[in-house]
Amino acid sequence: MSGSALRYSSCATGGSRIRSKRQAPRAAGGYRHASAARRTPYRKPVIIDPEQIARVLAAASNLLPTPNSPLLPAAMRLAVVILYTAGLRRGELVRLTLDDVEPRTGLLRIRASKFHKSRMVPLSPGARDELRIYLRKRLASQFDSGPHTPLLCNNAGGRQRQCTGGGLGEAIDRLFVTAQVVDSEGRRPRVQDVRHYSGTRIIPAPANQRA
Repeated sequence: MSGSALRYSSCATGGSRIRSKRQAPRAAGGYRHASAARRTPYRKPVIIDPEQIARVLAAASNLLPTPNSPLLPAAMRLAVVILYTAGLRRGELVRLTLDDVEPRTGLLRIRASKFHKSRMVPLSPGARDELRIYLRKRLASQFDSGPHTPLLCNNAGGRQRQCTGGGLGEAIDRLFVTAQVVDSEGRRPRVQDVRHYSGTRIIPAPANQRA
């Protein structure tokens, strides 16, 4: 397995980390002050332009499949495209099942997300094309294609698993490094920055050879 493939194995295996969080002290009455809960200053998002996202997608296309993640290049392309154009959260994306996507109409069904609300999210024409390309590979792969199986999955531990939000975030972070994506101040974007202003974004048309 190449070094590139190994570096992206966190998304491929769906590994996640458990982080302890120190809670802010409670004030009288049992609630926490907002100033106490926010321990770090606000960091303005890094806005990613179309030329930068094209480099990220090229880096994703150059990834090598691994035994744990035979769909890695196509899966990372789709993940970046959906986060960038549709504004989904990582958790919403990794929880999508095959039954939640409609390639003909380009609609995604987001089930009981933030505030326990479900919604339908339309994809742009370019994102719809990426979804169709990925689905052809997903349905032709070794993975179970039942309606309730995950859209983005891996073969960690010898069985089909859903990719985790943490693993996906780490893999996208590495794509930012590979594609040298920084803003005018030299700041690299965080994964959550990909969602900003997503409604106005377009992506490069997918090449025929990726179909």
